[in-house]
Amino acid sequence: MNKSAEQYVERKQQFDLDAAWINLKQKADFKEAVKLFQNSDVDPRELILLFKDLYDLSTSIRKHVVGVPQVFLRNYLRQHYMQGNPNQNPDVERKYKEAREEIRRLLEIINSKYVAELRKDPNKDAEFMISQFSDIEKKINKEKQKLKDILSLVQMAIIKLYVDTDNNGDMESKVQDFFTEMTFGQNSKIAGQIDFRQRYLFLEEAEMQEFLRQGAYQHRKITRITQALILEYVEKKDSLETALELWQKMQSEQGCERTVAILQKLKEQKYVDKYAKWVFQMNPDIGMKLFTDG
Repeated sequence: MNKSAEQYVERKQQFDLDAAWINLKQKADFKEAVKLFQNSDVDPRELILLFKDLYDLSTSIRKHVVGVPQVFLRNYLRQHYMQGNPNQNPDVERKYKEAREEIRRLLEIINSKYVAELRKDPNKDAEFMISQFSDIEKKINKEKQKLKDILSLVQMAIIKLYVDTDNNGDMESKVQDFFTEMTFGQNSKIAGQIDFRQRYLFLEEAEMQEFLRQGAYQHRKITRITQALILEYVEKKDSLETALELWQKMQSEQGCERTVAILQKLKEQKYVDKYAKWVFQMNPDIGMKLFTDG
């Protein structure tokens, strides 16, 4: 690409970034805003900081913020719906839920983009465009960051937004699909086993543990299935054993599969002795995979 073409692309990306913030703040048109954000190099930390709960529940994001954010998405929505009492206007909550869904989809796209970039260069620095129309940009620490550290924030925000879904079944399937995509390479030959060379999870263990301990966003509980799935993919021995304990309590077909997968990762006889018995009792065929797969 020649220099003039590069300049055109940069100007177009900047235009789209500015237009995205205008659409979000002034029009509350989140589908259009996300489409425009997608065409730019938006800083995902700004997207995460649109939501007060994601800021309050994250120790990691605070390391990237100067001061305490005062303006969040609800502020923009209440300004947009000024007639009557904005706290009672049903459009505020409806649009807020719509925004969370759209921003989550955008973070999923950013996650895939960053993973692809890290496969090429594991030590890549993060680079973003900034917009004069973003109030949040001023709160972001401008120190140079590694892309994998920004990806960690993105992935933790995605998990928390999955947990916020209205349907528990959707929550569980979205969490499992996400972890499967991030830990199973396309060339993996053994179902249920992780190829660590293709693992692109950068979750902060302490923050995930605290998130699970709290249950979720103050107004709801994380299902035990979701807890077990998250603990499994945190990949620490204590977390893995806690996941085994949860699956053992639930005693399900899914639990049989996940228990075998965890035991194959741990590779210690004491865990097999403690947690494999119920699997063989419920589904001997799945239990035999412990010895026949891998």
